[in-house]
Amino acid sequence: MKKVVLSLIAAVLLVGFNASGQASDWDKAGKALTIIEGLRLVTGGKVDFIGSLAGLNRGQAQTRQVTYKKYPQGYREKVWVPYYVWNTKYIPEHEEYSHEYGTIIVEGHYIRYRVERGGRWEWKEYSYPANKYRR
Repeated sequence: MKKVVLSLIAAVLLVGFNASGQASDWDKAGKALTIIEGLRLVTGGKVDFIGSLAGLNRGQAQTRQVTYKKYPQGYREKVWVPYYVWNTKYIPEHEEYSHEYGTIIVEGHYIRYRVERGGRWEWKEYSYPANKYRR
């Protein structure tokens, strides 16, 4: 891998400097800075000429610190929370049949029953038992 990278850099340098015989000074500076930045990217920050000149790089490779947010041991789930209302309804006088008593007359009366009238979504927190995953 190292031989391939070095041969690729050498080929780019040879072709780049030979082709820029009539280029302006700004073209040459741009190519040089591109090569320097390319070396820094290919080596992962181990070769950093500009950073060492500016005093930003102290010889260590640039490392990326990835931090993860710690969540409590559990999970969240969206649950539907219904909204109920109580309705009343009048049942008029009627007859019912019973095996024991025969025909029975039931007087008029009101009944109450519950009806769902919409609702909302809420987040519910679930937690695992404390010792479930411990050994």
